[in-house]
Amino acid sequence: MLRTVLFRSFILAVLVAAPFLTIRPAFAQTDSHASSPSSLLAAPYDFEASFVYPGLILPPDSAAELDLTLVNQGYKGDIFNVEVTEAPEGWTTEFRRFSSVFTSVFLAAEENAPVTLSITPPGDSEGLPPGEHVFGIRVTSVSGGKTIERKATVLVQETRTALEPLAITTSYPEIGGPSDGRFAFSLDIQNDGREDALINLLAEVPLDWEASFKPGYEDKQISSIHVPKGQSRSVTLDLTPVFQAEPGIYDIVVKAEHPTASAKVELTVNLTGTYKIRALTANDLLSSTAEAGRPTTLTLFVLNDGSAPQPE
Repeated sequence: MLRTVLFRSFILAVLVAAPFLTIRPAFAQTDSHASSPSSLLAAPYDFEASFVYPGLILPPDSAAELDLTLVNQGYKGDIFNVEVTEAPEGWTTEFRRFSSVFTSVFLAAEENAPVTLSITPPGDSEGLPPGEHVFGIRVTSVSGGKTIERKATVLVQETRTALEPLAITTSYPEIGGPSDGRFAFSLDIQNDGREDALINLLAEVPLDWEASFKPGYEDKQISSIHVPKGQSRSVTLDLTPVFQAEPGIYDIVVKAEHPTASAKVELTVNLTGTYKIRALTANDLLSSTAEAGRPTTLTLFVLNDGSAPQPE
């Protein structure tokens, strides 16, 4: 009877205390990151590092840079030391991220960092020397103690990079008119390169002439124009000769440029001078008297105020 009473008292105590009890699973962790399902499968310190292009082909005049990706796969931040383990003799190397040169970098949990390995051939080399060049790196996790080594092979070709095809043309390369006129050349800029390009426009004109570029069918001045690959864009070159420019033939050169290509076209403006005449009397009077039946003489002066000869 006493056992029955004690058992009932125990059951009652458990029922009363149940709302205040917390049952924790055996694998529960105190780290706040443990609540993430993916973090239960990740080590505190783990990472991956690799060259984006382990095999790279470059022309001799190319920028010498190798891109890397460094990823912190753990759920704790860590510091990673980087070093070059292999490079051609005489070459200099340095790790860069944005504008900083570094030998170690901190990455927070699950953070990744694009890194650039700059490679420079010996100082007396003009461009990259042709041939196959191997570069090796080592990345070490300071807290995790893990080390990864990677290699990249750079093959430098004999031939230099060809300029991207770029052309500038016009249907009317020569136009003429009076010296006080305005002249407009319609130009077509063709981008046959492999990439869209922002084309800079330049005009070499005689001293004190005014020149401006405008996109086709628009009345605004521009100094560059975006041309998609495989397409062309029309622009207009407006020219205004200097005041009282002498008659004659004037050469104009228009250039289209972007970092990997350039093109030009030669234009001609034939100035015929200006045509202006003015008439006046000897005493600046515009009236006179005459007697009926008798001859009267009126003297007029005709002045050529233009820059071109006038036919008599």
